Amino acid sequence: MKPIIFLNKFEEGDDELVKLIVKNNDNALKERLSGLEYLSLHERSGCYIMPNTEHYIQLLADNTDDISLLNTTYLTKTKIVTDHVEIGKNKNPENKISKKPITILPLKHEGKQYALLKFHYNPVIFQRLKMLKYVRYSNTYKRFVTHLEDKYIRKLILDLAPIGHIQVDSKIKISDLNLQKILWEQSYVGKEYISCPDAYLEKMQLRNYSLNTIRTYHSMLMKFFNSFDLALEIINAFTEEEINIYHREMIQSEHYSYSTINQSLNAIKYYYNEVLGRGLAPEYIERPMKNRELPKVLTKEEIIDIIKSIQNLKHKSMVFLSYSSGMRIGELLNLKIEDLDFERKMIHVRDAKGRKDRYTILSGNMIKILRRYLNNFRPKEYLFEGQYGGKYSASSVAKFWKRALKEASVKYTYTFHSLRHTFATHLLENGTDIRYIQQLLGHSSSRTTEIYTHVSTRYVSNIKSPGDLLDV
Repeated sequence: MKPIIFLNKFEEGDDELVKLIVKNNDNALKERLSGLEYLSLHERSGCYIMPNTEHYIQLLADNTDDISLLNTTYLTKTKIVTDHVEIGKNKNPENKISKKPITILPLKHEGKQYALLKFHYNPVIFQRLKMLKYVRYSNTYKRFVTHLEDKYIRKLILDLAPIGHIQVDSKIKISDLNLQKILWEQSYVGKEYISCPDAYLEKMQLRNYSLNTIRTYHSMLMKFFNSFDLALEIINAFTEEEINIYHREMIQSEHYSYSTINQSLNAIKYYYNEVLGRGLAPEYIERPMKNRELPKVLTKEEIIDIIKSIQNLKHKSMVFLSYSSGMRIGELLNLKIEDLDFERKMIHVRDAKGRKDRYTILSGNMIKILRRYLNNFRPKEYLFEGQYGGKYSASSVAKFWKRALKEASVKYTYTFHSLRHTFATHLLENGTDIRYIQQLLGHSSSRTTEIYTHVSTRYVSNIKSPGDLLDV
């Protein structure tokens, strides 16, 4: 496919110009543009610019027609004026400050629950903590400790906002949605910013949205609010066109995937429709075209090589269980021992995506490995626990998975989620009905599962090429 040149209206002083934003990094096009004398390179943006006249636009089209496509859609839509205020391009980005992470861990001492503060030594943070009356240094644990209550976590966030970023260990359950919001908005603290309305989060909580979904929507809405130097009242009056422009610029930046932009659209629509009651018209909301990429699937030989290369029994169990059951990584890490039914060879997947429970299969070979694993590791609550108890972390899974691929000499870079795709594809190739695969994966729509029919080689390999029918 030819690279795309997006033409955007651009003003500098009194001059009306056109800025060229090139989609795809194409050397031939770069060389062509560098040789056009009516183009000049804009130092700040690094883009080529030219006068905004029909003559020059036509000239550019004629000079690049053979190697690129020209998109003039945004020439009249790069900015909108609402109430005499210009809405520009990310004038006030996320205001993020580089802060040192401080993790709050649960600590049980003499029958009481405390919060242990873990961080890499930093003299500024150390001195700040020494000054806080509700925090004390423990010689026993060589760490600062405080009370494990919501009000103290809230105080820590606000008192350390300029220098530290508070993280709460997954073993600590926070039910206060307002405290969650404060945790999520730490990167904005100390700056002038628009906070997420409480009603937005409360509506999602009442509708039983998962915490992950609420957090994602919150993040997307915060980014949207704080991309403009505007009051919330003006943003609340935006039309579908302003929202479309915001997402067009995300697409043109090429820093965001289809799924990220789609999530942003959903989060913003939820705010306007459910909180403001505006009722944005779906037919006027532009969604990016999804790249139809087939899932990456490992071969049986690669699966065997990876499992054999892993020496750690816990890691081996996690890989084999994910491949043999098709669970998502979050479902795997949420598993508890009582969710395994060795007799029926079934796994009870609780509170999965969409807040649904389901059952999936448990391999006989997996049961043998699991019995050995349970005997050696003796987990207390979750099937797979971290070094200090509690759920094993997804980041630790990513680390050992990357190492396992390297040690098994697997050339392609698969993600851990590829094990789920591989489970579905191998079932299909073994003749399992796609409706059963849909049930095991927990897909609400059969259309989602049908993508694996495009990956499976079972039927394609049985088709006889017309070339083989020739007697040559």
